[in-house]
Amino acid sequence: MANSNDAFSPQTAPIPTNSRPFAGTSAWASGFFACIPIPLLSSIVVGIIMLVVSLSQRKKGGVAAQNGVNAANWGVLQLAIPLLFFATMTVGLLTGEKTETGVRMHGGMKAALLAIGILWLLTSVAHLVVTIIGTIKARNGETFRALAPQIFKATKK
Repeated sequence: MANSNDAFSPQTAPIPTNSRPFAGTSAWASGFFACIPIPLLSSIVVGIIMLVVSLSQRKKGGVAAQNGVNAANWGVLQLAIPLLFFATMTVGLLTGEKTETGVRMHGGMKAALLAIGILWLLTSVAHLVVTIIGTIKARNGETFRALAPQIFKATKK
């Protein structure tokens, strides 16, 4: 008669395996770094992190490569908007009028900074939504493509 503990012995215990293929979840999940509470700088940091993490997914092929490329393209957008804001602010300060209290920007530059600031705010909200959806879809083995310019392409294996 067999011992009742045989079912739990190391020889017969089931070995858990990771049967899920790489799906690029980390590419989208890296977007949560945007929750760092430093306006504009967090967008730059998350853009760089998403580019590095996402483009490393291309080596894995399949769904991971496609999700990685899609997340990298979204990361470029997150990087471009704050850089555009800082470039506009720099040009505005360099071309502004010097006054006793500092530099006064021209009205057009103030309007451009306001427009870019609103664009950044809207993109930040969209980024949170896109990151959540992308992470969930990638976790389920699906590809997710956000509305962003397609700069990077997945490599064919």
